[in-house]
Amino acid sequence: DVNRQSYNGIVNFSSGRWEVNATAFLSSGETASLAESTTEYYLKDPRMYTVGDDERATDTRSANLSLDWVYQRESFLWSTKTFLSHSRYRHSLYTLSETREEYFEEKDGKLWRKERVLNSNQYSNEGVLKNMRAGVSTMVNKSWGEVGSNWDFSASLQYSDNDEDGFSHADIYYSLADAVSRQVQETHAVKKGIQGAVKSILTLAPSQSVKVQLSYGVEGQRDFVDQKVYDLNFVFLDMRPGEGCMPTDSLGKDAHLTTWIHDIRALLQYEKGAWALTAGVTFEPQRMSLHYMKGGRAVDSVQNVFSVLPELVLRYRRADRWNLSLHYMGRRKQPDLSGMLPIWDYTDPMHRYVGNKSLKPETNHILSCTFFSFEPVWQRQVTVSLNAAVNQQSIAQKTAFDPETGGYTVTPVNVNGNWSASAFVDFSTSFRKFKRWMMEWKGGVNATSQRALQERLHEEGKQHDAGLRIQSLTTTNYWAIQYRYRMLSLKPYAYMTLASYRNDLQKDLNADLWIYGGGGLMSMGFDSGLSIGVDFYRNCRAGYWQDDMNVREWICNLEVSYSFLKSKSLEVKLQGFDVLRELHSVNQVNTVTFRQETINRKGVNSYFMLSLSYHFDRFPSKG
Repeated sequence: DVNRQSYNGIVNFSSGRWEVNATAFLSSGETASLAESTTEYYLKDPRMYTVGDDERATDTRSANLSLDWVYQRESFLWSTKTFLSHSRYRHSLYTLSETREEYFEEKDGKLWRKERVLNSNQYSNEGVLKNMRAGVSTMVNKSWGEVGSNWDFSASLQYSDNDEDGFSHADIYYSLADAVSRQVQETHAVKKGIQGAVKSILTLAPSQSVKVQLSYGVEGQRDFVDQKVYDLNFVFLDMRPGEGCMPTDSLGKDAHLTTWIHDIRALLQYEKGAWALTAGVTFEPQRMSLHYMKGGRAVDSVQNVFSVLPELVLRYRRADRWNLSLHYMGRRKQPDLSGMLPIWDYTDPMHRYVGNKSLKPETNHILSCTFFSFEPVWQRQVTVSLNAAVNQQSIAQKTAFDPETGGYTVTPVNVNGNWSASAFVDFSTSFRKFKRWMMEWKGGVNATSQRALQERLHEEGKQHDAGLRIQSLTTTNYWAIQYRYRMLSLKPYAYMTLASYRNDLQKDLNADLWIYGGGGLMSMGFDSGLSIGVDFYRNCRAGYWQDDMNVREWICNLEVSYSFLKSKSLEVKLQGFDVLRELHSVNQVNTVTFRQETINRKGVNSYFMLSLSYHFDRFPSKG
């Protein structure tokens, strides 16, 4: 169930060299949904999985105000942007879940595969989050000379304040121990952050062929969290009844993280004829300082990181008909406060979280290649792109699993070996003898390899970190032929997606998901202002674990509109979505540690919408 309202206003004023824009956005909305999910964890052999039902509801109120102004002269530009936003978000979640495992039992000299319930979990969580954000940014640009020399200066300041009150309740029944544990807690959390940045860029052009760019920037950020926990009952560190306890550092959070990042960059660009080469390097000294309270004692952790990030761009253009570009760059991804804070989070006792103060930034090496060609006579267009990324010290997860209860604890860690690669083709053309026809093909392939860690037991009973890896290969194809004659358009099409997932821990959880189908689009317009459009296709799924997700469904969407009055300014439109009421909301998520399938039984897929639009004459005649 979805209910939304929004009110938007924009005012623009200009006088001489000044231009001012003011905007206001007010919105509110409520949602309610019910979903069924099944999660299989790549944590033990044989198989262990969780089935559950989720009921969620949200209520959101938000307001956004902004004021921007620009002052511009022939070679000088000054612009400033300010904003203020406030929102109130109320949420509730009620979950029923059950964790099951398969095991082997020896009988009559043979091993028999059986199944048993580890735990039954009833969990509810609700809360109210109030968020306030404000910021200002300004930019100055000064240019001179005939070959494009200029100077840019920018500065920004942003402040955020989150205030959240929450309540959670959990009852867990442990089948093997025939016992129940209970958690009831109320929390009040305040999170604040302030971020500022200053950057200066100087671009010099000694000649038409050569440009040099030098820049320096510094960015500072300070995040603060203060969380109090009240009314805490029977929370178990190891989730075992009779051993109820909780570490003192998990009863609340009091910490702040200060980050300073310096950005020193030098670029050299050389152009000759159709060729353009840009090469440069960026130096990034960084300092992260974490201060937090643990066990009633203050703890400080400091990290210093120095990064050298090269950059290379090569472009070739020929007669404005086609061009080729190669691009390499290095980038850094910073860990956030929650990832570095080594404090236990027991809000959901079956899914616990603790940060890692030794977490380091992630380095990404990105390589891309793009080819583009356009032939205006035949309206033929070809785009080919290749992309690859290799990550160093990727921020991943380490999972510690309790096989007796089904609960697990997640900690962020740095790992190596993550990479991704993709290729994409977009081709469309008309025909020499049949100009009313157009052909279109879009195809792509994407491959990834992700790694994580899992805390496991040696045969002698000692803990060790075992590596996990999942590889995925996804291919997509879309084919279409379009016919146009006056105001009639016909477009039959077909599509196919194959997603393959392979993990190195449990081979029986490997998946091959197929989504394929075909149909047609038809649209027709009339001089009277009436237009009709229909999209009718067959959608099929295969390879999902749950049989009710492997369905074939007929989907029909339609649209009827009528425009009238002077210049067809008033339009009445009726749209129907999934009028046959067969569309299912199905989703599967594959990560390094688990595979989850969800089907939403209460999604709003089938509906009709009536709209009325009036188009004002924005460009009246001089008379």
